[in-house]
Amino acid sequence: MTGLLPQGAWRRAAPYLLIAVATILLFCWLGKRPGERVGDGSEYYAMFYAWDEGQRPWMDTAANAAYDKLQRSTEVVGLVPRPWFYEAFSELRVGNTTDFNHFWFYSLLALVCQKLAMLLGIKLSIHASFLALHGVLIGTTVAAAYHYYRLRGMLVMLLLIFASPLLWYLDKVHTEPFTLCLLFIGMMQMHRARYAAAAWLFALVSTQNPSFALIAGIPWAYRVLLQWRQRFSGSELLLLALAAVTVLLHPLYYEMRYGVVTPQLLAGGAALGSNLSSFYVWILDPDLGLLPNWPLGTAALLAAGALWYWRRRFPQAQPAAPRQGSNWPEAAFLLAYVLINFYAQSSTSNLNSGATPGLARYALWYMPLAFSLLLWISAQCPWRTARGYALALGVLLLTGAALQRYNPHTPEQYVTPSRLSYLLQSKLPTWYNPAPEIFMERYSGHGEERAYDLIVGPDCRKMLLIYHVNTPGAMSPNRCLFDNDKLSAYRRAVQAQVPQPYGYVYLSDAQAMGMLLSVSPAPYKLGLQDSGGFVLGRGWGQQEPWGVWSVGKRAELNFPCSGEQFYRVDQPFDVALKMEPYGQQALTLRAGEQVLWQGPLRAGGADIRFTVPPSNCKQGVSQVVLEIANPTRPSDDGKSGDNRALGVSLFGLQFLGQTPSL
Repeated sequence: MTGLLPQGAWRRAAPYLLIAVATILLFCWLGKRPGERVGDGSEYYAMFYAWDEGQRPWMDTAANAAYDKLQRSTEVVGLVPRPWFYEAFSELRVGNTTDFNHFWFYSLLALVCQKLAMLLGIKLSIHASFLALHGVLIGTTVAAAYHYYRLRGMLVMLLLIFASPLLWYLDKVHTEPFTLCLLFIGMMQMHRARYAAAAWLFALVSTQNPSFALIAGIPWAYRVLLQWRQRFSGSELLLLALAAVTVLLHPLYYEMRYGVVTPQLLAGGAALGSNLSSFYVWILDPDLGLLPNWPLGTAALLAAGALWYWRRRFPQAQPAAPRQGSNWPEAAFLLAYVLINFYAQSSTSNLNSGATPGLARYALWYMPLAFSLLLWISAQCPWRTARGYALALGVLLLTGAALQRYNPHTPEQYVTPSRLSYLLQSKLPTWYNPAPEIFMERYSGHGEERAYDLIVGPDCRKMLLIYHVNTPGAMSPNRCLFDNDKLSAYRRAVQAQVPQPYGYVYLSDAQAMGMLLSVSPAPYKLGLQDSGGFVLGRGWGQQEPWGVWSVGKRAELNFPCSGEQFYRVDQPFDVALKMEPYGQQALTLRAGEQVLWQGPLRAGGADIRFTVPPSNCKQGVSQVVLEIANPTRPSDDGKSGDNRALGVSLFGLQFLGQTPSL
């Protein structure tokens, strides 16, 4: 005996206790940082108050007041003001009450976690309540993997959490941890033919993602039709009944309130099958797809293929495996799972959405398919051989890379291309034409802030032409030094040759030379809607309405020095910058090794004038490097949730023939 339990019971309980302790420590560490709203997070915080203040799923006066108080505080950074809800969801109002495009079940579970913690004498903030829910989900998922598959299953599940994009979502108030954890456990139940449990787990997922109601129906039917000879236990009958009720929560609620089965059909956000031709993007697109953005998943497919080939090629080198019958129900389920998700996801009207470290959130729905694959690889691989050691080393390297890339402290990333996408469009642009929304929002750098009817790719030759844009205009990479007015004129000249609604065209070298920019001696501004952004090289953040911040210790400015400028390019020319530091900064401007300007910058800003030597001109571009001594993250100062290392802000510039004021 050891204390209250026999020694054997303690030994059996020890792994689960360790999982619980490790999970608590992990989420206590994650909870040290202030909450930061991403994507639809404001809705989930608001619905938490709907239940907490009004004991109703919709927003009323008390819930509105509680949300307003949270939005004014610094507890959660980046919450959208409540009036925004009234504009965005004007169709989802009944009297003085408001609903949202997303369901309330996830928020209700977070409130339950808060109330249970209060019974233990622990007071959780609203953000900590969601983290507690995530902790319960993660801990339960890892414990389930250990329970069913022992140490191998637990290690596989840890890889799926910490060597994948799921890691980034652990401290974000968004439904991805809820969705994926339930799917992981549901897949375990399917693999073990525990269909009633699987049906209920998938039904729970359907509360936030209605298409999973169809998926939940498959194991429900399996238990009733395929296992009809087996006597139903009381727990199975309860689970099947719960599954049937749970899948109806979402559609019945909105049907009773608004006469539709899901709010996105009323308030916008979905049109059934509208993007079916782009179904592949969730798996293969270099920006949005799961495989290009999850190296471990890609490596698992390659390793599985190699192991399969090795077993077929050298069967005598393998131990005889027990013959297994066909598991067609699971195979049919997996096929239906993929097809249903392809159709449901292709109904979205927003392919390139936020609240992501890079890939599409929908792409994560295919991650649970990897659990059985990784489990099979771990069982088949000869670990105590050279191949096994090499594979283990590869897994460690991929895990380290994922920990760095998907660190929860990194900002969301959905308005710039992935490295693979940028490489492909720079070097091999004819190989792949992305969906127009993806190309426009990733390569304009402005995301949904601004739409264009012509976007030039990073190779400065490939262009996307789009019809029916409300804010027509051209956008090209700064490195191309193209005149966007000339690009717009080119678009008008060739649009009759481009099929609607969009098309890709390519500039010849001669046409590209004709698009080059000739600068004006008039001042340029650097705001989002202004024309001075062509000078920005690497090291700058996204342009904002007022201008742009440098990010990091180095930023680049590119000035045209071709033969068609108002100044003589074979002589030094002057440039003036209007800048202001974040805090106090020491700034150095260099052209190669030559220092053009050096000194401190203080609050209030400064006009900096310097001379660019003609020897700095390379292939029509004169690059000036800004070296910033002490970039600072606003999140470290507690001023905001912005964790970019900000150095200096650039408001405007002027190419000087004489010395005018900015």
